[in-house]
Amino acid sequence: KAFGENHAEIAKSLKALATQLSKQRKFAEAEAELRRAIKILEVVHGTENHIEMELFLDDLCVTLAEQHRDKEILPLGERMLAMQEKEYGPDDIRVAISLRKFGLVHYRLRHKNESEQMLLRALAMRDKLNDPSEDAQFQLADLLQDVWNHFQSAQQYELADAHIERANQIWKGLSGKGMADANYALSIFNIGNLSERRGRLEEAEERFRKAIALCEGVPHSYTSPVAHYLNKLGEFLEKQGRLDEARASFEQALAREEQVHGKGSAWLGRTLKNLSAVLRRLGMYDRAEELAEQALAAHEKEPKPNPNDTALYVKNLALASMGLRKFRKTEGLARRMLAIREKSFGPNHHETGAACFDLGYLFYQEQRWTDAEPFFQRALEIWEATLDAQHPMIASSLDFLGQIRLQADDYEQAESLLLRALAIRDKVLGRDHPDTANSLNNLASVYLAQDLFEKAEPLLLRSIATAEKSPATNPGQLAASYCNLGALYFNQQNYEQAERLSRKSLAINEKAYGPDSPELRQSLWNLAAALRSLDRVSEAEPFEAWN
Repeated sequence: KAFGENHAEIAKSLKALATQLSKQRKFAEAEAELRRAIKILEVVHGTENHIEMELFLDDLCVTLAEQHRDKEILPLGERMLAMQEKEYGPDDIRVAISLRKFGLVHYRLRHKNESEQMLLRALAMRDKLNDPSEDAQFQLADLLQDVWNHFQSAQQYELADAHIERANQIWKGLSGKGMADANYALSIFNIGNLSERRGRLEEAEERFRKAIALCEGVPHSYTSPVAHYLNKLGEFLEKQGRLDEARASFEQALAREEQVHGKGSAWLGRTLKNLSAVLRRLGMYDRAEELAEQALAAHEKEPKPNPNDTALYVKNLALASMGLRKFRKTEGLARRMLAIREKSFGPNHHETGAACFDLGYLFYQEQRWTDAEPFFQRALEIWEATLDAQHPMIASSLDFLGQIRLQADDYEQAESLLLRALAIRDKVLGRDHPDTANSLNNLASVYLAQDLFEKAEPLLLRSIATAEKSPATNPGQLAASYCNLGALYFNQQNYEQAERLSRKSLAINEKAYGPDSPELRQSLWNLAAALRSLDRVSEAEPFEAWN
């Protein structure tokens, strides 16, 4: 009323209104007010590139970023940079700040060349300014970390290492200031992630532990991410089969999070899920199921839980319940997971294929072969249409389909499917991978069923040698190979060897699953048969009684 619609004061009021809307996360409404404000300034100044628009454009970029509309940010960034270079000169610190900001937008959009040019130009400008102030050093270290991110994602590791080392030296120099220590820990943690991807496992573990140690002294006011680092260390250890150490790391992370956020908080979901999964692998199914229930409940407390994440939490609970042989509950969870995937991705997406595979696996565990087969077949068809022809998941579906055909005494089809699975795993995962060992064992089972011992024996020997070398081997898989080789020798009337291998199989299964698990049945049966054939009937009878 006082100034009319097209006045600079109206634009400022619209900008202030947009700020309040953004605080309420009403980004689309904030965007509309900012665009209206910018149009007013264009009328007021008679140009699209007056410097007064700088902060308005900056706020508009932020609202677009919050809406994940990075492509729309780039032309606004070009306008801002043109204004700043004209008004302040090409070497001004404000230009360097914008170069970093828009270089990161290019990075998110995978524009490698543009990202590199902008980030390195911003770095050169900061080096030229050589500002020793604390704030400037913080910003320089952050920029160096961004450059490191760019080079490591491009697999230019020597350049990445050089820049992150500079950042670390700056964080060390600022040691004792909470945010500097937190950023130094983050830098060390990121190097650990890179070391893991490069296969430098000892170095990765050392970095993860150092990041955790650095965070111990960071005040909570700086939102110390120590629980996140403990979670990552646990995941790292679990991948190597170091389950007890992984469990300890997850338990420490959970204790930290409960101390900060309270029990039952939505923040606890990931840690509860991880701890549940490792306890399941340790055979502690009751506790695993309890924590999986808590993890799902915590996840569902999030304001807008991601349905794809929900499917993972549901799957984790389903696996724990399956371990307790609660098949009806597990089936309900697996069908819920499939429904989520189909709704989120459609019927022919590879994630939907994964949910089909999981449901097939449930029925397979129940020995419901005719129920399992169509789900494995659907998973295979989806993955063959959406994934690379040599993808390991295709091999997994072929492997299970082959085992189902074996149960139906369809040896020809079983052999064909299992040979395809083995060929993929040999080529993609390598001869020393535990999944390759599993394929060898399953193919040997086809030959054993036909008394083709000369074909089965070399496969089983290779399977055992491979499985014994890998720390990631599922103990049940190794036990199965020993069990099958023992059966082979039994059929060749080599009862001493059959006894020895059956005992090894039994010992592995007892350690992995406990003394009363159904997983022991075949090993016990084979051992009893070998002992009886050696005329050691009194020794055989307790094992027969258990069965």
